[in-house]
Amino acid sequence: MARTTRQRPGPPLDPESDEKSRRRARWWWWATGIVVVGLVLWVLATGGESDRGNQITAPRDFCTAAGRYEKTVERQHEDGQDELSPAQIDRQVVLAQAIVDTAPRKVLPDAETFLSALRRAQDAGKTIEGTPAEQAAVRSVNRAFAQGCGIYARDSGI
Repeated sequence: MARTTRQRPGPPLDPESDEKSRRRARWWWWATGIVVVGLVLWVLATGGESDRGNQITAPRDFCTAAGRYEKTVERQHEDGQDELSPAQIDRQVVLAQAIVDTAPRKVLPDAETFLSALRRAQDAGKTIEGTPAEQAAVRSVNRAFAQGCGIYARDSGI
């Protein structure tokens, strides 16, 4: 004779407890299903990345000024020269002043330190070796530019 119900180990539950157990199991299945559907929708919408690190949080003027400075420095060093001409240093000072004028309050002291180092180089008429504090200030301004202006935002398509 074929069985019509599955036999469970242990004593059978009374009908009221059995109903509670089934209701609780049904509720957990729904909750799990909703979580799974939410995760699937999130992955489909974002590609699985939260993208918080790529948001532009710095002021637009600061990003523009820092971007101009970055491009100028890249162009000046394209030919592989280590020494800059006085005209090139003057150009960097003008662009660094724009960075200081538009810098967020958080990096303003570092931007001013950076500008004073460039002015020292301008007065010397050549490239100088910065102090550790000046180098740290340059790194801080560069980090604020890179992180706050979405420099590392990628759209690789992978």
